[in-house]
Amino acid sequence: MEHIIKWYYEGYPLGGFLTAVVKNDLTEAVFQADCINIKALKLYAWFLTWNLPADWTEKALAEIEGGK
Repeated sequence: MEHIIKWYYEGYPLGGFLTAVVKNDLTEAVFQADCINIKALKLYAWFLTWNLPADWTEKALAEIEGGK
């Protein structure tokens, strides 16, 4: 979750799993998750909902459209 905070505020690059998480792509997140993260998907959803500003989805979509 520290990487998600750094991504949002500092432009830190995310790996395949966290990219899928911030894109709200559940299918891809499940395929990219290791045995620990697969169990923590609900926790990631709660974290994104309650700890980041509400525009995190727009930021993720803008990066996807921008080719980042």
